Amino acid sequence: MLSPYDAQNVPLVVMLHGCTQSPEDFAIGTRMNKAAEAHNVMVAYPGRTSSANLQKCWNWYHAGNQKRGAREPAPIADMTRQVMEAYVIDSRFVFIAGM
Repeated sequence: MLSPYDAQNVPLVVMLHGCTQSPEDFAIGTRMNKAAEAHNVMVAYPGRTSSANLQKCWNWYHAGNQKRGAREPAPIADMTRQVMEAYVIDSRFVFIAGM
């Protein structure tokens, strides 16, 4: 799920939802799309499935998931790169945030 976009060179914020949430729930609850529209920022919401974690949690707390290119960071980085290739993103301003 992505926020609205107007084809300019913009910052990107990748938002990781909390346990039991979906990307859509997180977008609504945080109102990040509204903030993104107001400040011309792209927001991406990667989703986590219950097959990876029964509560749909990101497993950041496992030591193996705290290394660049390993387990969970790899698909998040891949998704971020895909967004950056598909849209005009200012690579100096790419951020990740979440619950």
